[in-house]
Amino acid sequence: MYVVGVVCRFMEASTSTYMKAAKGILRYLKGGVLTWSSKKQAIVTLSTCEAEYVAATLCTCQAIWLRRLLKEFNMNQDESTKIHIDNKSAQILAKNPVFHE
Repeated sequence: MYVVGVVCRFMEASTSTYMKAAKGILRYLKGGVLTWSSKKQAIVTLSTCEAEYVAATLCTCQAIWLRRLLKEFNMNQDESTKIHIDNKSAQILAKNPVFHE
């Protein structure tokens, strides 16, 4: 993953050489492009449901970011991105539009 970090540093002023390298890295990952982080959150939640919902929201934001990054490399996804939530309450909260008003 060292190579990914090096290429990312040069993506601000991307040239065809860096774009080619980045495409090669993404191709090497063969659809297994993942993002991972572990950090103290800036907000406090009052329940497990809220915490899981916040985590799912952050995951969705990262999925959108990854899709846009892949699109920049002309690697569009035809299918939707699946996000798995293992908390039933958070699933209900995410699916019900009444909670989004």
